[in-house]
Amino acid sequence: MKKVVLSLGVIATLAMTSCGGPSAADVNVDEIEDACGCADAFVAIGGEILDVVGDKTEDEAEEDEEMKKQLEPLFEKLEKAEDKCRGELEVSMDDMKECNAEVEEVAKKFEEKF
Repeated sequence: MKKVVLSLGVIATLAMTSCGGPSAADVNVDEIEDACGCADAFVAIGGEILDVVGDKTEDEAEEDEEMKKQLEPLFEKLEKAEDKCRGELEVSMDDMKECNAEVEEVAKKFEEKF
């Protein structure tokens, strides 16, 4: 899990809050086609990660086995989305910001947490 969290440093400038939007379960990474799809995916998945972690520190989250079980599939999905968006689709942070203003705000929260 630590490795997954550390690898997220690369995408810490991406995504996330789930204020009334779709949940991570609603995101089908294979169907993402453009910057707006990427932005929505990162906001949904990242927001759910932040919701699960809540007020806990990274170390506290690492020690909580139940939380780790919840977070692992979310981080895997987030990494898959990053690979598609930043790799295959070559979407930048600026591209995503144009589609979804929440991206920058949530990225900051994610960066502070991890």
